[in-house]
This record gives sequence, C-alpha cells and structure tokens, in this order.
Amino acid sequence: MPVRFRPAAATLAALTLAACSDSTAPASETATVAAQVTADVAAQAADAAAEDVQVMRVNTGAFGVATLDFERFTRWAACPLDAATSRFTCAAAVRGPWTSTRSWQFRDASGAPQPAYDATTTASANFRWTLAGTFDRRRWEGTTSRERDLTVTGLAGANTTATVNGTGSDARSRTRFANPNAAPGSNAAADRSYDMAATLRIENVVIPVPRADAWPASGSITRTYTGTRTSANRTETVTRTATVTFNGTGTAQLVVNGRRFTLDLTTGEATPVSGT
Repeated sequence: MPVRFRPAAATLAALTLAACSDSTAPASETATVAAQVTADVAAQAADAAAEDVQVMRVNTGAFGVATLDFERFTRWAACPLDAATSRFTCAAAVRGPWTSTRSWQFRDASGAPQPAYDATTTASANFRWTLAGTFDRRRWEGTTSRERDLTVTGLAGANTTATVNGTGSDARSRTRFANPNAAPGSNAAADRSYDMAATLRIENVVIPVPRADAWPASGSITRTYTGTRTSANRTETVTRTATVTFNGTGTAQLVVNGRRFTLDLTTGEATPVSGT
C-alpha cells in the first residue's frame, strides 16, 4: 500500500483568500502569509492523516484480517516474537527512499502480554511504527520522519468495532512549496520552505472490525505544528493546530486554526471550504 505525498488539490487556490486569513496567526504574519502557511500546513496534515488511516488498516492484519502489508506491497506476514520484550518485531524494511520499522504486542484484559492473538482473550494490542525518507512530488519536496504508538482496545469477543488511541510525532525538513506560477511538475521555482515538527494525539478513533477496508466511524487526530518558514526575504516562526474528525466516510473534516478543509482520505488531499 503506497505512501502518498501529494499536494492538496485546492491548496494553492486558498492562498488568494487573504480575507479568510487565520485570526490566530502570529502578529508577524501578514494576512497573505498567514493564509499561505495555513494552506501549506493543511496539505501536510491531510497527507499525514490519510497515512494514519492506512496504518490503522494495515495493523488489522495482526488480527487475522487479510490486508496488504504497508511496507512490502504483499499480504500481511507475521514477524517473530522477541521473548525479551514480548513484542512481535519486524526487521527494518527499505522501499525506495523509505525505511520503516514496526512492532506489536497482544495483551489480555489485565494488560499482560500474550504470545499470540486470541479472538476470545486478547483485549488490546499495541503497535509502534516509524517511517523516514525523502519525497519529491509536484510542487513540494523534502525529508520526513514519523513515529506512531497506537493502542487498539475492544478486541475481545465478537465486537464489530475497536477503538484506537495513541500518540506520535512528525518532522519535516527542507519542505519546499513551489510558486503557484511554476510550471506543473516543476519543483525548481519554490518560493518558500519549512522546517516543521508536530506532535499528535489520536483520540477514540472507532474502526470497524474485522473489515480492513472501512473508514473510521468517529474520533479525531490532532497535530500541533511548530517550526520556521523561509521565503525569499524573511524567516519566521510559525505555529498551527490541525484537527481531523472522522465520520464513517472517505471524506473527513480538517480544521487548521479555525479554517475548515474537506479531506479526501483516499488521496490525502485537502480542499478549503469556502467562507471559512
């Protein structure tokens, strides 16, 4: 299942909406820059949230659900149990410019580790995952690293849903966004770049089980971004909060510092909602 790094379809159009600028942006940001930063952060948050959903789907392979392996484009394959940590630990996987790692642990109702998944007695599972590499796409490029620590609860018995909670971090360096007037497919005309870090909270995201192809029914993912934006004539600190709220469909709501976007979970693209 591929990792997607695609520009938001209407992100660049949003840069003209200075009248809808972020009212909570730092005072050093002009209205135009504030709108641009918010749109750029929305593009990054949308991409990351779509990837979060992919990771949640892939993790259901640990419970016997037929799904594609995130790193290897094959069917899910179990990794060996490490007796010292009581975790199933996979070797680092390299795919093109990407390197990823993952491990997981099954737990009974008391929280004790289990040596295998049991549909009757396994109450929860914890997944840890990392991804690092570079990307080069139309109108943006850079280097990224991501970490996730997710716990899935509500597994014991014949439940039709489970709940995901967790934390994580994102870091992007030298992320370059091209000038809107640059030729399509060209990264040569970048007029701004970011070094950004984000912490994230995954809160009560309800996923249908045993299906791996359904969208999260509810819950949210919130990212808090801090970093710097560099343009031709200035460098400034930027901060934004991005929250994705799920509703059981492939279209979620993304809000970045009060501005609303529609997030397509299939493509990872964010489209601004007019009037916000």
